[in-house]
Amino acid sequence: MIRLDAHAWTVGLRTVLVCSGLAFVALGCGNDTKITRLEDPPQAFIDGPTTDDLFRLQGPAIPLAGRVDDSYDLPTDLKATWLLPDGSEIEVEPDAMGAVAFDVPVDDYETGIHTFELFVVDTDGTSGFAQGTFEIQGPLGPPTVQITVPVTESIFPPGTSITFQGTGADLTTPADDLAFEWSSDVDGVFSGAISSDGSTVVVVPELSEGEHFITLTATDADLEQGSDTIMVTIGDDGSGTVEPPEEAQPGDVVFSEMMINPEAVDDEIGEWIELYNTSDYTVDLAGYSFHDDDIDMWILGTIVVPAQEYVVLCADTDPNVNGGVPCDAWFYRDWEGDGLALANGSDELVLTRADGVEIDWLHYDESWFTIAVATGVDPDHLDGGANNEGRYWCDQTTMTAPMMEPGTPGYENDHCD
Repeated sequence: MIRLDAHAWTVGLRTVLVCSGLAFVALGCGNDTKITRLEDPPQAFIDGPTTDDLFRLQGPAIPLAGRVDDSYDLPTDLKATWLLPDGSEIEVEPDAMGAVAFDVPVDDYETGIHTFELFVVDTDGTSGFAQGTFEIQGPLGPPTVQITVPVTESIFPPGTSITFQGTGADLTTPADDLAFEWSSDVDGVFSGAISSDGSTVVVVPELSEGEHFITLTATDADLEQGSDTIMVTIGDDGSGTVEPPEEAQPGDVVFSEMMINPEAVDDEIGEWIELYNTSDYTVDLAGYSFHDDDIDMWILGTIVVPAQEYVVLCADTDPNVNGGVPCDAWFYRDWEGDGLALANGSDELVLTRADGVEIDWLHYDESWFTIAVATGVDPDHLDGGANNEGRYWCDQTTMTAPMMEPGTPGYENDHCD
C-alpha cells in the first residue's frame, strides 16, 4: 500500500493533487478530500513443495513454504493462514521477510494429489491467496510374493508338465503393473508366463531330474523386488518309486460346489469352484480344459488331486482379497474367451481332458444358487450323474473361515434337506 499526505480537488472526473508544495492544476476545484491509502490487496506466493518433490507414506513431513507481501503493511503486520487439504486452518506469523512455513504430517493423508492454499490479510482486511499441490505416494518396500501351486517339497515323475502359480502385491504399484519372472536354480528362467491382476502362472513342459529351487520374483514400479522360493523334486527323492498320477475317466472328477455371485467382494475376485476326485487314485489336471459351452475356457495347470479329496479353484487365490476363501489353484476370470466366468444366470461348467474326453458337465440356472452363498451338491449324490440335477444342489450354511460368506470350500458339503 502507498500512503499519500495530499489534498485533492475534484472537477468532474479529473482530480487535482497538492503534495510537497507541488500543484497539479485542473480547470476547477471542489471540496477538500484527504487520501490516506490505495487499496491494493496483499500478495501470497508458494515456494514449495515443487512439482519435483516426492513424498511417501511413512516418510518425513511435507514442508510447506511461502511468502506474503503488501505494498503498505510490513510483513510482520500481515495475518497469514495455511488452508490444508483436510480443511483445517493453520495460522502462522510471517518473519521480517514475509516468509511463512508449516510441516504437514504425511501420514495424515492418503496417496494422491492434494491441494492447499496460503491466505494473507492486511490491516485493512483486504485479502489475497495462492494455491499449491503436493503428491503422496505409497511407502517404499518390495512387493510381497507367494507361490501358491505346487506346495514346497512336491515330487513329480520325470517328464511331467508342471504348472506353477503365484501372486504378488505391492503398496504403491498396481497389481497389473508388477513384472513377474519364474526361474529354476538348475534350468534357468521360464518363458511363457501369463500374468494378470497380481496373479501369474507358467506351464513348464519338463524339468531336469533332481532337486530344483523354484523362485518367483516380482518387480514394482520403483524397481524393488520381492520373491518366494519353493523346492520341487523331479524323480525319486530316496523314499521310493514315484508313481505318476492316473488319467481321469468320465465321472472321476466332478464339480461339487461353487460361489457364483459373491457379495462381500466383486465377482472378478470372489468366484470359486470346487472339484472332487471320486476315484481311488490320484489325478493330475494338467492340460485339462475348464470351460462352458460357448467361448469361456481356461486350461488348467498341474493340479494334483488325491483320491477322495477336494481341490478349490479361485479367481483370486489370496484369502485377504477374495473374501477369506482358502484356494488350491487359480483360474483367470474372463467372460470374453480368455478365461472363464460364472454367469449370474444360466450357464454351463465342463471339465475336459486334453484329448477331448469330457470328464464332467453340468448346466445350472438361477434356481440353483443364492447371492452371497455358495451352492453345493448333497454329499449323498456326489457323482458324475447326480451332480447334473439341480434338485441335489442347495445353499451351504456352514462358514469354514472367519468373515467368509457361507460355503465349505475344501470340505464335505452340507447335506440338503
